[in-house]
Amino acid sequence: ACAEDDLEQAVERLQEQSNANYKALKDAQTALVEAEVQQLLAATPPAASTPRLLVQQYPGWQGDQVKQLALALRNHPGLMIVLAGGATPQLFVARSEGVTIDAGKVLRALVAAAGGKGGGRGDYAQGAFPDWQHASQALALATDIVANALD
Repeated sequence: ACAEDDLEQAVERLQEQSNANYKALKDAQTALVEAEVQQLLAATPPAASTPRLLVQQYPGWQGDQVKQLALALRNHPGLMIVLAGGATPQLFVARSEGVTIDAGKVLRALVAAAGGKGGGRGDYAQGAFPDWQHASQALALATDIVANALD
């Protein structure tokens, strides 16, 4: 019985350590996202005409992190956000409150032009591409597609 107790305690310790590591990783990812929000806002001066367009790619990030970044940016006024990230690239399109461009339409135009798929609502949409070559094509078109959506 003694060895079994030791084993149970060892498993419990490992689970606790695993949970602590997971929480530390999540906290670090959140801090990274918050730092990136500040950096993007600082690097993109406010446009005379709204919205400011933010287009970035994060091939080394997980899709969830990039989604978190898009949603965090949405809390800042006057932004249209087009971000891609993940090993198999995902595309995230979002808008701040008060921006009238339809994120779903922008996303559908981007994935249609560059061989991806996806959809969403007026304020937030997401899609995916087969590879980074296609995702990069879509991001290159983002400025024109958003400009067309303004008309």
